[in-house]
Amino acid sequence: MLKAYSIIKNLDKKACEIIRNINTSRGELVDMTELIKYADENKTFNVGLDIDAENYKDILNVKRNNVIVTPHIAGVTKEAVERMDVEVVNRLVEYIKK
Repeated sequence: MLKAYSIIKNLDKKACEIIRNINTSRGELVDMTELIKYADENKTFNVGLDIDAENYKDILNVKRNNVIVTPHIAGVTKEAVERMDVEVVNRLVEYIKK
């Protein structure tokens, strides 16, 4: 597990004012408990998380001004689902033709 927060921990307050941590869907790469703890201890450190928040309810149930969480929905848009549907049908047709 990447300990990104350990790199940031040793920076001074001025550095924390300009550093941002944005995690886009790879929650398993960062120790979320430590990252949120660091954000709690350093209010000028900002975190943006695009993750499956359901997996982190226990640490994300507190409102924080320096932590923003958006649900990771990846390709779950109307257009993406339609493309997936078309691709599945095309593959089924190809399979049946063989």
